[in-house]
Amino acid sequence: MHSHRHPIRMTVAVLATVLLALAAPAAPTDEAKGLLDKLTKLFDRAPLRINWTMEINVPIGEGTMASTGQGEQLYADPNHQKLDLSMTMSSPQGEMKMTMKSVYDGSAMWTEMAMPKMGMRQVSRASLDVVHSLGEAAQEAQSMDPRAMIERLFRVVQFEVVGRDEGKITLEGPLTAEVAKSLNFGSAPGMDLTDARIRLSLDSGNGQPREMSVLSGGSPLISMHYGDIEFVDRDSLPAGTFSYSPPDGIQVNDMDEMLKKMAAKDGE
Repeated sequence: MHSHRHPIRMTVAVLATVLLALAAPAAPTDEAKGLLDKLTKLFDRAPLRINWTMEINVPIGEGTMASTGQGEQLYADPNHQKLDLSMTMSSPQGEMKMTMKSVYDGSAMWTEMAMPKMGMRQVSRASLDVVHSLGEAAQEAQSMDPRAMIERLFRVVQFEVVGRDEGKITLEGPLTAEVAKSLNFGSAPGMDLTDARIRLSLDSGNGQPREMSVLSGGSPLISMHYGDIEFVDRDSLPAGTFSYSPPDGIQVNDMDEMLKKMAAKDGE
């Protein structure tokens, strides 16, 4: 891995890969099904706003890439949502701050990323019909939609209840050897996933996500913690809430052809 090569993409990709690039199907327990039903009903009440924090610690050679970040997501439906994310990455090469804005405007997905220290700012666009043609893991990685991520986790991880406290239920499930082999970053020196587990905490009352984490050797490799969901009156949203216009002078990278090739490869 190169610590300064599109680090915001790498950071998000690491999270999505660990949480989403899982292969073996699992049968959710009745209790897990009940929690998932509650979560689905919760998101059916959208628009909603949810805040979250993220911590990532990835071994790189003799050092570690440590990232902390916070994000806010406004979700109306799969084609209308926006995400604002800011992160600080620390690696053996130094510290770097990054921001990312993602907007689904009904027909296209816009992503704007900036790393001021490197003088980098870039914008990409992808048609939503192309995005939706991708495999579900790739779609979820693009939007970081917590409902979509959790629904997939319930399908592929054999969870068991490991805790009940403070109004939440905590589940954990193992990453099997087969699953660990499928991880794209498994070759990172010093990363041991032989006993890795996924932890998921949900509100016992309404199914709201509270935590999604990957544990390696008993320690968090990746952690996301969610704040309270705030429901929004659709009529109160200002006009243009889900609109995006690229800044003047910024070249827009069209991602459609690359994503089509990804979809074709996944279908082989």
